[in-house]
Amino acid sequence: MTTIVITGAAGRIGEMLRPRLARAGRVLRLLDIAELTPGPAEEFVQASVTDLDAVASACAGASGVIHLAGIADEAPWEQIVTANIHGSYVVFEAARRAGVGRVIFASSNHAVGFTPRSAFPVPDYAFPAPDTYYGVSKVTGEALAALYHYRHGLDAICVRLLTCRQRPDTVRALSTWLSPGDAGRLFEACLSVTAPGFRVIYGVSANTRGGWVSLAEARALGYEPRDDAETFAAEVIATYGEPEPGARLSRRRIRPMTAISAMSARHVRLLMPVPWGRDRLYQHVIVTDLTADDGTSGCGFTWTVDAGAEAILALLDADCRPVVVGGPAHSAVVWDRLRWHLRELGGGIARLAMAAVDIGLWDLQARASGLSLAALIGRRREAVAVYASGVNRHLPLDELIDQVTGWVAAGHSRVKVKVGLPDLDADLERVAAVRRVIGPERLLMVDANQMWDLPAARRAARALARYDIYWLEEPLPADDTRGYAALRAQIDIPVAAGESLFTLAQFRDLLLAEGIDIAQPNVCRVGGITPFLRIADLASTFSVPVMPHLLPDISGQLALGLELPPMVEDIDTGSFAALGALTGPGPVVVTGGMLRADDRPGHGLVFG
Repeated sequence: MTTIVITGAAGRIGEMLRPRLARAGRVLRLLDIAELTPGPAEEFVQASVTDLDAVASACAGASGVIHLAGIADEAPWEQIVTANIHGSYVVFEAARRAGVGRVIFASSNHAVGFTPRSAFPVPDYAFPAPDTYYGVSKVTGEALAALYHYRHGLDAICVRLLTCRQRPDTVRALSTWLSPGDAGRLFEACLSVTAPGFRVIYGVSANTRGGWVSLAEARALGYEPRDDAETFAAEVIATYGEPEPGARLSRRRIRPMTAISAMSARHVRLLMPVPWGRDRLYQHVIVTDLTADDGTSGCGFTWTVDAGAEAILALLDADCRPVVVGGPAHSAVVWDRLRWHLRELGGGIARLAMAAVDIGLWDLQARASGLSLAALIGRRREAVAVYASGVNRHLPLDELIDQVTGWVAAGHSRVKVKVGLPDLDADLERVAAVRRVIGPERLLMVDANQMWDLPAARRAARALARYDIYWLEEPLPADDTRGYAALRAQIDIPVAAGESLFTLAQFRDLLLAEGIDIAQPNVCRVGGITPFLRIADLASTFSVPVMPHLLPDISGQLALGLELPPMVEDIDTGSFAALGALTGPGPVVVTGGMLRADDRPGHGLVFG
């Protein structure tokens, strides 16, 4: 029986490789900071690749390590150094200490991303030309591989991966795609070859439009690609047009500032399969389509429940369009202009309308760059924890228990229920019943939706404390900053709030007053991604994490780029995907209590 350690096994490539590397007589030991459920002949170790002792322990008895873990795209230098550069050192050193004979390092084309087209196909041992801090981290990993081979005798294979996805979803990927099947064949060849020494190879499929990199060294190890992106060419080109001439190996390119040439808006009404109450039957999405003068486009949206959709639509048509059209296709610039133009309207409807423009501009920028939204922001993690929730204050106790039981059966280890009934004893009875269902190990949060005043919130918090509440959400009216500060100082349960705030200044005041432990901005209510990220940056300076409110289809993508560890709300039948709002599969998937986002360009939401 042989054991292969896979770091970053919960990530996209790890999930692709696991079933393709399964063999009789082989155990895959999966190491990741995120939770995952091991399958047959798999073992799971939850640890960070920055923890040398933990990684060395995981390597004990293994014959090989496949090192995938780290930040998977561009990010601030400090984070790249910790997760990618130091993390790679830890893996190589842990393998040496544990006596592992072989490390396969997942490098990237970004190590040579600025190689000019005139040098194609890029040789296997091409001199580094990194295009990002991320690319620098891959160059450093390759240098560590060489050091540990020549100094310590490890076999070390550096695989410069190109576009490894389920299918090519950009024109560029028609040349650079590495299929899941070919990825499995490539890494199996790396595991099986005898005494490879130190190698640098490329990972790409047999694409008709390929020829960008050498496959000589990969073939020398026994790799023979079988798949071809041309199978998907007609569909991809119909969506994105013909490829640009003279493309570089890297997808990174500097784009001149373009202007918005057209903007339209429409209203989509969504009937909820599980109403949020007798009079709360619909959610509303106002979708914007923005086009730039170079032909690039983006889709924006905003969201509301029950009221305000037509007012938002009118505001977008009459007041936002004249500011946006003719202006730059730059989210921050346009957002600040709109804020000034709509300043006399305050928050509320104005911020909801601004979100539809801002999200559209972020989508346009990401799609034009060939990046997912998470990558454009700066992805810091491959997966993010989710908690199950529902609008259930109106449900009878037996129906509430059925709902929570379903969440547990679906694999959720974090749940949130509503409180704030007129009778505190009734709240306590419901919370006690939920705690019995989920057991003592799962996290339990409660949400009062602004139903209490300060004395009532204080009494409720003290009574609820016996049930090990992870946070108490919106116990007071959203604008009662002094009340939040007083309550937080008098109770032991962490306080969460922010879903009903609209401005950066409101979050600033609440943070300065030390009124919350957890910030919960809603990306639409605060005006879009631009202010959401500003709020998150502000909160991080107070060591206050952000747990985005609702909208997991977009909130999950944003959470992948937040500095402090977040959680995303997976509300029962309330996502755009569950509401049937999307014309195809959504960009995020929740399994095993974790949310992951794919790498399609932009935010990936296509509304019907």
